[in-house]
Amino acid sequence: MPHWRRKAPTRAVAAVGGPVCISALPDEVIQLILSFLPAHDAVRTCVLARRWRHLWRDAPALRIHYIREWEDSDYPEIGVEKFDRFMDNLFSLRCRGAPLEYCEFDFDRPVSFFPYNPDAVRWIRRAFRCRARVLRFVFNETIELPDVPLISQHLTRLEVQCVSFHGDSSDFSECPLLVDQKMRECILEKNMWSPSLKMLSIVNCEFTGNLLSFPSLVSLELDCGENRAPFLESMPSLEEATLIFDHTIKDLCSNNIFGDCGEDNCQGCSYFSGTTPVNNHTDCVLLNGVSEATDLKLLAHPDVYVFRRDLKWCPTFYNLKTLLLNECCLVGDLSVLICFLQHSPLLEKLTIQLEKAPTCLMDLEGLYNTEQPFTSDHLKFVPIECKEVNLCVWKILKTLSTFGIPLKQINVKQTSKCNESGWRLALLGRSRVQLG
Repeated sequence: MPHWRRKAPTRAVAAVGGPVCISALPDEVIQLILSFLPAHDAVRTCVLARRWRHLWRDAPALRIHYIREWEDSDYPEIGVEKFDRFMDNLFSLRCRGAPLEYCEFDFDRPVSFFPYNPDAVRWIRRAFRCRARVLRFVFNETIELPDVPLISQHLTRLEVQCVSFHGDSSDFSECPLLVDQKMRECILEKNMWSPSLKMLSIVNCEFTGNLLSFPSLVSLELDCGENRAPFLESMPSLEEATLIFDHTIKDLCSNNIFGDCGEDNCQGCSYFSGTTPVNNHTDCVLLNGVSEATDLKLLAHPDVYVFRRDLKWCPTFYNLKTLLLNECCLVGDLSVLICFLQHSPLLEKLTIQLEKAPTCLMDLEGLYNTEQPFTSDHLKFVPIECKEVNLCVWKILKTLSTFGIPLKQINVKQTSKCNESGWRLALLGRSRVQLG
């Protein structure tokens, strides 16, 4: 057998499963592998062989984490100085022509031990100079960005945690390719604006009377946590929106469930007048901004009045096809529920999720014009998810039936063990009941 025929299989085995397997890979594949390593580990591969000396410099991703092994229990500032030099060299030695697809800063060190506040801003700017397309920086204590807009002609996705956007730093108009943004536990001191953003997730962020303006937004998730609701401008391209407000939110009024009680010392109502971005405090806060959505989820504690306050100026949801409501609709005469039915002419599916019925459900008088007729020609399915089929569910069934929705289109799903009263109410309403 010719010599070259005997050697060929040997080379193939070595390339596939031999000890030099990884070295047989193309540079681009090795650089992709390095991009999944923490940056300091990727840099260490430069000592493996001459070929590896510069491979890390072209890796398409940088995952930067604080290096704990550099710390000294007696002199923690030594580790900080080492890390600071490492960061400067990391960006200086990286090939300037290499595209940076992903850059991550993930630091779990508290500010008191790791004073990265000014350094982090500098490193973020260096990432922009490297033309980063995806930028993620996560801290466990809040850092403050300078009062200047973020400028990048390459950034497409931004994810931040524990960052204070001060002044013009929340103006993203200088990032024309930015389409996806996630914010968690951030502080927003000024209005937010982006003409290009299409997907936005804001979770447990603090607002100070902010106006959010995203004319191209397609998907919105807004979970305010214990903070206040921002003002939403109209979003003509919006398709799906999720608004979540729990019982810790500050939009509460102890005098009037609709708010605007007129008391100067009411902190809940004073937020919506005088100091807000909207000159006329009778304007919608939230509903006008999500009025173009086709899929809408409203999850709020019954005491949060911001939704019920908006009912006075509720827009028409001409595109809305699927709607999910929780206990926020169970106040007074089911004002929120009826209002949406009256202002959603194309609604096809209405889902009601009931963890528990508020105590004020049967006690309050009507607060909304429930006599105004509405049509439900397109509404085909109304699932009601509840822990118990009780008087609260019966009132919803009665109201839906009164306003022209056949009970055969309603499906009540009980997640806990059904009791005798639940069966009696279900049979009385002639609606379908499922046991969880």
